[in-house]
Amino acid sequence: MNTNVQYFIKNGDLVPINLFCNDLIEGHKIIYEVIRVIESTPIFLTDHINRLAQSIKLASLPPSNYDLIRTSIKQLLQKNPISQQNIKVVVCYKSEKDTPIFTAYFIPSKYPNQSEKINGIEVRTIRATRVNPEVKAENKSLRACADEVIANTGCYEVLMINDSCNITEGSRSNVFFVKNGKLITAPSSVVLGGITRIKILEICSRQGIEVIPECISISQISGIDGGFISGTSPGVLTISRIDNIKLNVNIDLIKQINAEYETLITNEIQSWKSNQ
Repeated sequence: MNTNVQYFIKNGDLVPINLFCNDLIEGHKIIYEVIRVIESTPIFLTDHINRLAQSIKLASLPPSNYDLIRTSIKQLLQKNPISQQNIKVVVCYKSEKDTPIFTAYFIPSKYPNQSEKINGIEVRTIRATRVNPEVKAENKSLRACADEVIANTGCYEVLMINDSCNITEGSRSNVFFVKNGKLITAPSSVVLGGITRIKILEICSRQGIEVIPECISISQISGIDGGFISGTSPGVLTISRIDNIKLNVNIDLIKQINAEYETLITNEIQSWKSNQ
């Protein structure tokens, strides 16, 4: 646990952090969300709670108390103000029939540095597929495999390649490619649709940017103009290299999308603070 925080939430109660134990977040089934906090503002909180509820529903599990989760996060941030860090919300089912335990707690968080934002990031590829991409459930084997590649190569993220040799998504991000002024990204049905991804698609709709819902095979990478990953921590982050293939990081379309996304973040903070 992060030693810079004093509290976590258990089933709506504010609890001293020294009473946190891993048993609270281990069980038969784990459904979770990771929410970025900036200036004590939980970014896109409503979207995250809605996706949490949808994941639980699709997994055919008993619902949690989503209103209580919302108010608990607000309470946690009031008692423990944070400049920038992520909160993990975990709904833990000890069995399929038991009432779930929900916790909300701060986790160690890594964000892109200035060099990565300017020069882009390196990613590697692995052979992997999510069993049920629409449900944000814990997948320890995938996480372990991705973490091993990241640790051994020093890359920022890994992209998953399915049995058809198509790139679908990152281990903890979504991925977009740019070609001829258009965005290409995997169909929503085959990926875990991140909140940042949803916001990017909304930006594209408003800006008249064409989005092609297709998977790109690893053999097509050399023919694209550029690419980026999206996620809670990275935001919109340009890719400079996929395995041994270099990509152009100076893409106006990516810069446009990133600027619009940052505006959404600013508006979210202003809205949250004006309603406190």
